[in-house]
Amino acid sequence: MDKDDCAQVSLPGEPMFTLLGRDVHAPGLVRAWADEREDLVAQGRAPESDRAKIADARQIARQMEEWRKANADAAPWRAPMPLFENATERRAAAYNGEV
Repeated sequence: MDKDDCAQVSLPGEPMFTLLGRDVHAPGLVRAWADEREDLVAQGRAPESDRAKIADARQIARQMEEWRKANADAAPWRAPMPLFENATERRAAAYNGEV
């Protein structure tokens, strides 16, 4: 879903926030959202239909990383971040000062 789609389904005055692929934190934040949403679906607190949105989010996170790698020369301060398999691994690395 792109930003225009989000605007169409948002409620009047509902706040939104857009992440761009150049943002060093964007892929990890998108993956963290997908992990958390997947947990909610597993607990029955979000609809099964959200699984497609979760898959889209993970694909977008990969695309963000690919874009950053392809554009690292043009923006060296936006070098790729390390990849993690899940939110728990990311949190542990952050806690240990590895990222």
